[in-house]
Amino acid sequence: MVNEDQVKRRSVLKKVGVSGVLALGMSGSASASEVTTDIDSLLSTEKVRSIQDALPDLQLQDQRAKTVAAGPEEDPTFVTHTEIPANFGTLNVVEFADSEFEVVFDFKNYRPNFDVDWPRGTDAKLYGAEDGAVFVRGATDAETERVAAAIGKDATEITVSTTSEMDGFRVIEANASSETVEIFRVERGVTAASSTPGLEVVSHEVIDANGGDGVRTASCDCGVVFANVVLCLNQLGVCSLCLGTSLGGPAATIACAIGTGCISIADIWTGCTALVSSRDCVVDCVTSA
Repeated sequence: MVNEDQVKRRSVLKKVGVSGVLALGMSGSASASEVTTDIDSLLSTEKVRSIQDALPDLQLQDQRAKTVAAGPEEDPTFVTHTEIPANFGTLNVVEFADSEFEVVFDFKNYRPNFDVDWPRGTDAKLYGAEDGAVFVRGATDAETERVAAAIGKDATEITVSTTSEMDGFRVIEANASSETVEIFRVERGVTAASSTPGLEVVSHEVIDANGGDGVRTASCDCGVVFANVVLCLNQLGVCSLCLGTSLGGPAATIACAIGTGCISIADIWTGCTALVSSRDCVVDCVTSA
C-alpha cells in the first residue's frame, strides 16, 4: 500500500498529451496532465526494490522520469503512470486512486543477463512484488502448439504465457462473439490425463463478461471486470502478453497495458464500452486487489 507521503506527492498540473494513459472507462470528461512526482518515494517501495534486486545491473535514469495522470473532472489524478528510463528498458509505476499500484519493467527489446528461462523470440515483462519480482514471458511457437493440443484449442486463438513462479502455462482464450473468456492452467511433469504427454490441465474457468446481472450492477464481480479488460485488449489487438498475467487480476493487466504504451485514452473510450459503463465496479476491483 502507498503511505501518506506518497499520497501527497503530486502537484502542479499542466496539460500534456494522452498517449499511453488509460482512463479506465471514467464517466464524465477525462483529461491527462503531467504531474510532479517524488521519485525517491517510488524507488523506496518494496515492489520497485524487487525489480532492482532481480536486475543488479539496472541503472535507472530517474532524472528523466515523467508522470502523467488521468481521470474525470472530480478526480483528475485517479490513474497515474510514472515512466523511468533505464539502461535496458523502462520502469513503469501505475497507481490507482492513491491506493493500489503496480510496477512493471518493460525490457524494450533489450535482453539483460539474469537467471531466468527466456527463449529467444518471446516477449517478457518483470512485475514488482513485495516477496520478489515475478518474470512473465510469452510462450514459444512450439510451446503454444503443445499447449493447444493439450487443451483442445486452436493455437492461433489462444494467448499462452508462463512465469518464474509456475512450472507450466497460463492460457487465455477471448471469444468476442460469446463475450466469454476461458482461462486454463496447464502444468508439465505430471502424469497427464490429456492426450499430450507431460502436460495436464489442472484448472479451467469460463467467465461470462456480462456477469449474469452484469458488471454494471452494484454487485461487482472482479472476475467479470478482468474478463472485460481481456476482451477489450483482445478486441483492440494489443498487449497480448498482458492478457496472460494473473498477478493482481485486472489491476496488473491494466498496468501492463499502460506501462507498455500499447493502449490510450482514445482506445479505451471507443473500444471498451463495458468498462465505460461500469466505472464504480472497475474502481472497486483495481483498488482492492
